[in-house]
Amino acid sequence: MMRMILPIAVFSCLGSAVIAGDCANKPFFTAEGNYVANEPLVVNIRTECLGDPKLAGLVLADFAQHLALAHARTGKAKDRQTALDEMLQLFVAELQNPTTQWPER
Repeated sequence: MMRMILPIAVFSCLGSAVIAGDCANKPFFTAEGNYVANEPLVVNIRTECLGDPKLAGLVLADFAQHLALAHARTGKAKDRQTALDEMLQLFVAELQNPTTQWPER
């Protein structure tokens, strides 16, 4: 069984909000899954590194930009903006009518 861990250290600072302490030198977002057995992807986010929950919006927007560019470069989307538009459409639909039941806390 092969396990792949993909650490992503995206930000050392977000605008004027600096990520504090050991968060600047360690990834605050990791994803792992068993790609051989086709397990679901497990995502871990160290929210203490972001401080203000509003900064998560910046993380989501930056992540979307990277994904959109990747889709455009690999030919999965016509261009970056088209990919962003499609992602945003489904993102909003999922927020308005979730396909997963989430606990309140």
